[in-house]
Amino acid sequence: MTAITRDGIEIETDIFVQFSISGPPHEIFVTEINHKIQTVEFDFSDVVTDLSSDVLDEEEQLAIKKIFPDLFQGNFQQIPLANLQQYALTRFNPQRIQTVFDNQPRDPQSGKKIDWRDLPLAIAMEEFRNTIVRYPFDELFIMQDSQASRRPGQIPQYPLAILRRDFSKRMQESGKVAFYYVRSKKNRPVEIGDHRSSLYFYPAVDLPSSHPLGRSGISVTAAGFGEISPTNEEVKIQTIQNLIARWKSEAFKTEVGFDEQAALIRSRAKTQVQQDTVYALAEFLQEKDQMKTAIILRIFQALEAATADSSNPELISMVNMLSNLRRWFS
Repeated sequence: MTAITRDGIEIETDIFVQFSISGPPHEIFVTEINHKIQTVEFDFSDVVTDLSSDVLDEEEQLAIKKIFPDLFQGNFQQIPLANLQQYALTRFNPQRIQTVFDNQPRDPQSGKKIDWRDLPLAIAMEEFRNTIVRYPFDELFIMQDSQASRRPGQIPQYPLAILRRDFSKRMQESGKVAFYYVRSKKNRPVEIGDHRSSLYFYPAVDLPSSHPLGRSGISVTAAGFGEISPTNEEVKIQTIQNLIARWKSEAFKTEVGFDEQAALIRSRAKTQVQQDTVYALAEFLQEKDQMKTAIILRIFQALEAATADSSNPELISMVNMLSNLRRWFS
């Protein structure tokens, strides 16, 4: 398939969608924060990593509040974490399969009626076109170090990697989904960093979907796209050259930065040696009962330590200082 980026470059790629009409729905965990329904995401260690209000549309938010009226009045049914799967929606549902065949899906771009088996791919292609048009082509391959949404300690990613992840997530959320309402056991809003064991879970519910795939009873297991490449060969070559030039520029800036840091370290070390020498001189010159010979010896030892590095560009001036001191004490 082909699509257009924000800077007008036509690109081509392959789209894939894995779907089912009898498999389990995609699970979405939701909670209420400041009277607004937000989705809750967990990582592989069962820790809350994200809270978002952008996933659910207004119709879905109202449906969740309607189906869970007791939750907003303080009444809550606790489900042990180990028994959560017992409350999942049934995988095989004859009514769900009948809905798939009764619906008459239409292609989102042409509006023509299509077979239900072609609907997931058609939806995925439309979703990809609507997503890729927000990105200039070059920026897909440039690391973004200052991502506003990046949490402390999180490794920065290429926009293309983020696009792949978000595309798959949106496709799964547009299919058949099951909603779990969750709430903290500490009588406070759910927060990032909470573990699943510290949350209450409400049994999964099936809500009417506003998405074509969800209305048809089709659940999306996975979705993605292959390599992105410009259809114009000249644009491809120019893009590669631009990226190489940018990477070289960033490498040069990094190298210059390291040189500046090294120079700063050398300057600080030199200043420290000079300060140590001054302190040593002041200390021994204040010792009135010291023998003149001992004072001279310690002074020369301190200065020789400062000039021990033969690569020191100020070695000549240090030697001249030694000569002046020798004449002063003679």
